[in-house]
Amino acid sequence: MNTRVDNRGRLGGLRWYVPLLLVPIPVLIFLGMRVQGAPDVGSIPPADGSCSATEVAHRAVFLLDLRKPVDDAYASLPGRLLDDVTIDLYADTELAVYSVSPYAEAPRTLLGRLCKPYDNGELLVQAAKDQRNGIGDCGDLPAQIPASSRADARHFCEQRNVLRRRIDALVAQSKEKTATDAYLVEALEETTREFADSSVSTSLYLFSDMMQHAKWYSHVDVQPDEWDFNAFVAARAAQGPIAEPLARPSADLPVKVFYVSRAGSTDNPQLRLRHQGFWQSYFEDADLQFAEQPTMAGFASKALMSIPTPAELAAYEREQLRYQSELVLRERAELERMRLEFEQEQAQFAALREQFGQEQRRLADEQRELAAQRREFEARNQQAREARSAVGAADQGA
Repeated sequence: MNTRVDNRGRLGGLRWYVPLLLVPIPVLIFLGMRVQGAPDVGSIPPADGSCSATEVAHRAVFLLDLRKPVDDAYASLPGRLLDDVTIDLYADTELAVYSVSPYAEAPRTLLGRLCKPYDNGELLVQAAKDQRNGIGDCGDLPAQIPASSRADARHFCEQRNVLRRRIDALVAQSKEKTATDAYLVEALEETTREFADSSVSTSLYLFSDMMQHAKWYSHVDVQPDEWDFNAFVAARAAQGPIAEPLARPSADLPVKVFYVSRAGSTDNPQLRLRHQGFWQSYFEDADLQFAEQPTMAGFASKALMSIPTPAELAAYEREQLRYQSELVLRERAELERMRLEFEQEQAQFAALREQFGQEQRRLADEQRELAAQRREFEARNQQAREARSAVGAADQGA
């Protein structure tokens, strides 16, 4: 237990005792009602502690799936996991915290951003030889750390506390409700696209029971013995041409899943192994780690998925085969058209080449004829000159 925190709590009560006596009774009643009721997420401002563009050395995302209820006994678990995640981060890491939203088109809701400005080593206190070295955290910052590190840590802790209050409020709103949807895959794909645009290294943390619940695929509606990744891929493809290609995390992406088992399903070791195997196929070559969390109760849900019968699946496969056959026929017809067009162009070129050859031969014949005529003219001209010279010589002799 942190005695400094306890002392501050007792002193805090003494400091506020007298001023509270001056507050009007109706106001105290209103404040009491606010304390007893769950805080509204919208009433808590988002944590805006993002790093500047030049400071970011690493980006991380913590995705919280709270579309299904969290047991009262573990209501503080998501917030405590936020603390664990931040301790795990390097210096100059920007952490974006999202919750899975109820909208497939915008499947994530930003709860806030944090920038961790210090390295854990800066808060590491060298203890005595018979004690362990400890890393201080919010509420327990060692007195020996430098003033600059203390200031950075305090500001970071303030932002983290704001973010944790938003998470706690969101958890409170999720209690005892029917699960109407959980667009987990859609939120993961949006995160994948965000990481693809990052110029620095990335990592992903996820708190979830990993139950996708959408019209096109639902772990809730499908029987556990049918949790098959290939069926999942086929269901995605069956959405038609409007469905985007499945965006899967990049190779070697560090992914840590704080995995929540559900009573009546994944609390069964064999079903949990099958379920986690499904997600191992999804994350493919990512550096995936499951961190087991306490088992929580099952939940009521609204059925979303129209599960196809074997006959419907066979009809879909036949339709896909017909579509592929039509594509092949169209490609063949296009290749035949291109072949005929090419042959026509070749024939036209051959005809033009023949015309050019004929024209060349005609011009050559004309050139030879002109050359013969020129030689004949030159010979006659030479004879005329010689005749004139002979006449001139005869006249001179007379």
